[in-house]
Amino acid sequence: MDSTSPLLAEELVEFVQRSRLAGLVLTAPMSERADLVNALAARGVKLVRIIAATEDPEDGLPCVYVDDRDAAYEITEHLIQLGHQRIGFLWGGLAHRSSTERYAGYEKALKDYGITLDKHLVVPGDYTFDDGFRGARRLLALREPPTAIFGSNDEIAAGVLAAAKSAGMHVPYDLSIAGFEDSPFSKQSWPPLTTAKQATQDIAKQAARLLIAGLRQDAYDDHPTAVHNQGFVPQLVVRGSTPPAGAGPSARGPTRTPDTMTDTPLPAPSDTLMHQEAAQTADIVADQYARNAATVKALADDLRRNPPPFVVTCARGSSDHAATYAKYLFETPLGVVTASASPSVGSVYEAKQRLAGALYVVISQSGKSPDLLRNATQAKEAGARVVALVNVEDSPLALLADTVLPLRAGPERSVAATKSYLGSLAAILQLAAHWKNEAPLRAATEALPDALRRAWQADWSPLTDGLVGAHNLFVLGRGLGLAAAQEAALKFKETCGLHAEAYSSAEVKHGPMALVGPGFPVLCFAQPDETEAGTLALAQEFRGRGAQVWVASRQGDLPLADAPHPACAPLLTIQSFYRAINALALRRGHNPDVPPHLNKVTETV
Repeated sequence: MDSTSPLLAEELVEFVQRSRLAGLVLTAPMSERADLVNALAARGVKLVRIIAATEDPEDGLPCVYVDDRDAAYEITEHLIQLGHQRIGFLWGGLAHRSSTERYAGYEKALKDYGITLDKHLVVPGDYTFDDGFRGARRLLALREPPTAIFGSNDEIAAGVLAAAKSAGMHVPYDLSIAGFEDSPFSKQSWPPLTTAKQATQDIAKQAARLLIAGLRQDAYDDHPTAVHNQGFVPQLVVRGSTPPAGAGPSARGPTRTPDTMTDTPLPAPSDTLMHQEAAQTADIVADQYARNAATVKALADDLRRNPPPFVVTCARGSSDHAATYAKYLFETPLGVVTASASPSVGSVYEAKQRLAGALYVVISQSGKSPDLLRNATQAKEAGARVVALVNVEDSPLALLADTVLPLRAGPERSVAATKSYLGSLAAILQLAAHWKNEAPLRAATEALPDALRRAWQADWSPLTDGLVGAHNLFVLGRGLGLAAAQEAALKFKETCGLHAEAYSSAEVKHGPMALVGPGFPVLCFAQPDETEAGTLALAQEFRGRGAQVWVASRQGDLPLADAPHPACAPLLTIQSFYRAINALALRRGHNPDVPPHLNKVTETV
């Protein structure tokens, strides 16, 4: 059938009647024609629409909505974080709302990253190979051609790939290419295409379920209940068509050496996104505390009235380091046993956990990681109370959780997380302070923003100077301070290409310390509490072996800002560390904003 036909409604009604169909699932572009949908509904045809939308339209008609805008934002963000500033965009058909939504995501990502939209880089077209080929030829003929092209679907991207190769370009090093939809071609092309994976089967199943549920209610229920619409967000899939800008054998510019790991000029330390975003932390925490106060108080009051038998944290990456902090903070002043969930148990193994009555705390910057979402869903079904600490307030995780504590860090443009990580620690501290409901910890949260400002000014240049030529090191902490050591070790690897391992200052004695000898670098975070003396004694022992040791403490060679409470110290330590690691990355020839092979959102199952 012709989707543009003015008689399409009549044709579909006739088709339904002739085929004795109970109802229809409409896909785009038919599903997005309001006149058609209304005409079918008026004629009594039961239907469910699959549409492109960022949220439920709540128009009284059942649908499955797909957030193409957010997925397109992620693709564009991925290209930007790889170092691309001139990114072409090839439209799909205007009859498809998905094309408009994907362009909106592209445009918003450019705006959020401070990149001026160049209309010459945007080419109209349709969802076809030929339009991708023609559009790419047009873009590549510009005086300043793009270094990356985002095609609105994989078929367009295939046309871009053909156009680039016909022009003698070396893909992906001369041109990065991204598509959308994760078609079979995207995996079979060379190089395979970065794209956005749509859960096509799940979307179709949900649409069928909605239709069947509606039909059953009409048939058997005198008072039918509302059938809830469901949304899906296509997930970024990174493949070989999008390497870092300037990488590869055909890259122009200076030859790479161990001391110069980038082909583009490095920014000044204060000009990196990492520096700028970390510097915002104090103001972000102050704002977070003020705006979340009522929600945190209500949650804490309820937790005291209905204490959970235990707490489970669920997180990945830097967020999992925040979970380590939560464990020690919940177990020490509160005495509540806190365990870290292994996301694979619920996602890959699909094992059911006994979580009735538990407090299930999920920590995520994006709120989109599939394995975290799956585990949170299972926890909720098992009777746990799900609390989400998340930076994206309208993310799938936020929509799923019983209580949301927004981090309120704003867009984080550097791949290396800073302000959102510290925002996670701050949110955990605020919850613990209200849950414990004792004056010293409550007062400490009020003093924390000013303490973070002092920590940002701390001079850790001896660490930066001493690690320029290092190849590996240990980072030690203990108790509440272990989370800071874990985060620091990750940042050494992520931003500096420097292998670092985090250990408890107690655990390092069980084998790893055999590696510590003359010249071996060791960074110690001496937490100002009962663990401090042991960490300082260990640092002294390592110095006696000739190791190169730096100690962050009140009396150490790396100054630690005075903490209003020992629970605040890990946040102050990491705030000072972020400034130092940003400078160290640049000294070692790395741009901390664009680590190789990494993306802002990591999708695991």
